Amino acid sequence: MDAMEFFQLSAGNWRSQRTTHHLAFRQAEKGELNIKVATLEADHP
Repeated sequence: MDAMEFFQLSAGNWRSQRTTHHLAFRQAEKGELNIKVATLEADHP
């Protein structure tokens, strides 16, 4: 697999989740992000 094939296979909508733990404060913080990955043509500006 070359780099271009990797990016083409990665195209689409992705969802990222994270949890951060603040041990000193005994709290957890959650975050969520929607990511759209699109391939571009070689001549795209």
